[in-house]
Amino acid sequence: MALRVLTRSAYGSLVTLAVAKSHLGVSGVTEDAAIAALLERVRGLFEGELGRPLLRQRYLEALPVTSRHRVALSAFPVDAYQVTAEAYGETLEPDAIDPAAGILYRSAGWSGGAAEPQEAAPELEVTYTAGWLPPDAVQTWATGLTLAAGAWLRPTSPALSPWLFEVTTAGATGDGAEPTWPTTAGETVTAGTAVLTARDAVEVPRGVEAVAVYVTGLLYAATKREAGLTSLSADGFSASWAATVAAAAGLPEEARRALDPWRWSG
Repeated sequence: MALRVLTRSAYGSLVTLAVAKSHLGVSGVTEDAAIAALLERVRGLFEGELGRPLLRQRYLEALPVTSRHRVALSAFPVDAYQVTAEAYGETLEPDAIDPAAGILYRSAGWSGGAAEPQEAAPELEVTYTAGWLPPDAVQTWATGLTLAAGAWLRPTSPALSPWLFEVTTAGATGDGAEPTWPTTAGETVTAGTAVLTARDAVEVPRGVEAVAVYVTGLLYAATKREAGLTSLSADGFSASWAATVAAAAGLPEEARRALDPWRWSG
């Protein structure tokens, strides 16, 4: 099984720098670079713990062809409207997709057509977009926003549309009313001079963000104290231990348990 990143996320953390600084009680910009590095370290720890990349990216994954009805992708949640699969040059359409778990279903199996003689290692190639959008990436619609291509907007209420919206043509929202949001993935809408496309995208869950803030606090405290006990709490989590131990041990057990809902369950 081989997973290759085709389009890499422009972001590096699961928490905004502003949120982390507020939790840490840090003002000014002197420590911004150090805190940003801690946030990236936390993302790496979470990816190691959960066994997959977490931020939304475009992938090409090679899997063994199989007659089984389902295949599991390595990254998820999956954008169900940006998945293509091919085996032996034949495009295979899934009958159903479980986006949250990254599972593709096809009643005819995933073996495709006949192999060419030179194909010693037949592969099912799946191109897809998967992962969470970080908080830095998404803004709530408002008047007066200047939007670069690749930015993201959410409607002012989830009731207005089930999707998030990618800026596919740069522009500004202007001073007009909130647009009528499409309710079908892939459709576009104009907001001022910007063009937005509805995407099946998911933001970093609040629970994951809360654990990331907590672990960032632990690591930050470990950089400030050479010895003694560290006692920290955030969003219902609390722990006390030697700061040097916190720095070396990676994720504490309570953080690992808190991430259980986002593990792959098979």
